[in-house]
Amino acid sequence: MSIHLPYITLINHEGQYSIWSAEKNLPHGWISTGFEGTMEQCMQHIESVWTNMQPDHLHASPILTSSLFSLEDTIDNDYISKTDIWPIPAGKVSSGCESPETEPICIHEQFEYVAKATPDKIALRYYSFTMTYQEVNEAAEQLANRLVQLGVKPDSIVCVLADRSFELIISLLAILKAGGCYLCLETNIPDTRLAFILDDASPCLVITQSQFVGRLADYSIPLVVLEKEQEISAPSRGTISVTPEHLAYISYTSGSTGTPKGVCIPHRAVARLVLNDTDFSFTANDVFMLVSPVAFDASTLEIWCCLGKGACLVIYDSGIVRPDLLSETIIEKGVTVVWLTAGLFQLMVNMYLPTFQNVRHVLAGGDVISVPHLELLLHTHPHLQFTNGYGPTENTTFSTCWTSSIMTEQPTVPIGIPINGTWLIVCDENLCPVDIGQEGELYLAGAGLARGYLHRPAETAIKFIANPWSKHPGARMLKTGDRVRQYPDGTIEFVGRVDRQIKIQGYRVEPDEIEKVIMQYQSIQVAVVMPQQDPHGNKRLIAYVKLDQTEEVETEILANIYTYLKESLPAYMVPWAMTVLNEMPLTANGKIDRHQLPVAKRSPRRLQTAYVAPRNHLESTLAALWGEKLSIEPIGIHDNFFSIGGDSLILSELIIDMEQKLNVAIPARFLYLKPTLAELSVIIEDNQQSLKNN
Repeated sequence: MSIHLPYITLINHEGQYSIWSAEKNLPHGWISTGFEGTMEQCMQHIESVWTNMQPDHLHASPILTSSLFSLEDTIDNDYISKTDIWPIPAGKVSSGCESPETEPICIHEQFEYVAKATPDKIALRYYSFTMTYQEVNEAAEQLANRLVQLGVKPDSIVCVLADRSFELIISLLAILKAGGCYLCLETNIPDTRLAFILDDASPCLVITQSQFVGRLADYSIPLVVLEKEQEISAPSRGTISVTPEHLAYISYTSGSTGTPKGVCIPHRAVARLVLNDTDFSFTANDVFMLVSPVAFDASTLEIWCCLGKGACLVIYDSGIVRPDLLSETIIEKGVTVVWLTAGLFQLMVNMYLPTFQNVRHVLAGGDVISVPHLELLLHTHPHLQFTNGYGPTENTTFSTCWTSSIMTEQPTVPIGIPINGTWLIVCDENLCPVDIGQEGELYLAGAGLARGYLHRPAETAIKFIANPWSKHPGARMLKTGDRVRQYPDGTIEFVGRVDRQIKIQGYRVEPDEIEKVIMQYQSIQVAVVMPQQDPHGNKRLIAYVKLDQTEEVETEILANIYTYLKESLPAYMVPWAMTVLNEMPLTANGKIDRHQLPVAKRSPRRLQTAYVAPRNHLESTLAALWGEKLSIEPIGIHDNFFSIGGDSLILSELIIDMEQKLNVAIPARFLYLKPTLAELSVIIEDNQQSLKNN
């Protein structure tokens, strides 16, 4: 959509808005509000209408419902019937179906059905502890009664700040039973982002664990502390009227406007995954594993496709994901279905290939899947089913899937075909369907579609647009921003983005949001954030900045900026390197020429702590290995591995390099407990001495 063309605002019988080109025919089931203007003016119009309809205490009002207001008395059904369904010419790229084969159901109702049928079956496993379906259901019932007593009702937002645990799963289930929707927060969320989300979402209460109470002390939001709730009983709640159209959860994603936005997912969108026997062969005999942060929408598949089928859910350790421990858990617990981000998939295949010997189904996604790594996996374990799952958060976890036990003959791993309950079409910039083999933007529709963005009707209207090809009056479709093309065999290939959105460690990242945060720092004139591929094939972020004239030393400014960013952004959004430029390269039109920005190969040390050089041969060897793997220089003996850019993926590769160089075993837990060169060298020397003595 060009922002300079004339647009009109449309509205359907549910009161949902869409911004539409004034030059195109009206889509089926939509009417014009009478407002015409630029894209920005249409957005302002929608915002003003919505704001004027809200009570003065907007942030205390209920969540944005599926309808801003009822239009049943103002829209003439005869008029709707006169708007035509657009035809799709033969040979154009379109496939799938909007409605799933099964009727939608609420998630907690499906769990209750399973719990009643198999009460003694193990539902959850955490270390050596287990809970049966009946035990989980009873615990969730007790907490749900308490939540209703505290005012939770359909579409109430309940935040959850808790580690992966039995209590976390019970909390999610209890919220749904009470009629509410859960909004999970990562436990390491920076304080600034925590404050933003709590203010933006205005939850009616927060469920948490005792170790996180201190982080919530400054907020006037009621808390439910799980350890204390075990001692509190509440009267049984009455019947809660929850439908598949009510919200199940809200997931915050990076926003192109510079601020995160909450995606509102209803029960019916999740049900299309849980009840889907067409695309997934999950059974009650499977063992799933919860390894994703519950704030990440991949957890929807891990939790509810498991518990909705009567399978067993293994809850991974509450700490950071360590590939060695992950491999150990998969093998020891007999995990048969595992989901991995593209980066973690690549690392596990590289270093822990035997892990998959007894795994039945591997699902991966979040970014482009490496062809060589998939080929190695399927060659080594030909019994495996592999699924490349693609889908934006706005269409609930998966929209298309490519599932096979045989390596693809295509040059890239396809993202497959639409899953049951999803319809797609590929269009050019004028919303005209493209031919097979031609690139275009992907649009999605069907049961997986989110309700929209929380408290953002204008942004919802430009992303969730009218679907002129649907037989359902007033239907919407998602403008994904992803460029794709269809192979002759009918599968879809992911090509790239039409905008700057990227994936880092499986998370959706908008560089514009990071640039906005950097620009808020007082010494910055200009900031540009770009992705760069590291030597291992993973993406990392580089920030280029122009500084104000200041008497501060450049290295001190950068160190202060990094401290500020770590307090404001999740770790995966903090740039790996920051390069200071005297001037930004410009195009002939005076815009920043991003293609001329220099490539960063090594990042300077960016800590505020004093640099202490290696004191002996062992520390010098370790510093060289760390510097090579992290692409950081110099590295001091008291620098924390995780503070200078280290993560679990890099750690696994680094341990192998250190063990080969020093001929000594180095368990990964050592670096988690003693994450500096000085501490690690002492442990290595002790181990080497023990080997000599033996």
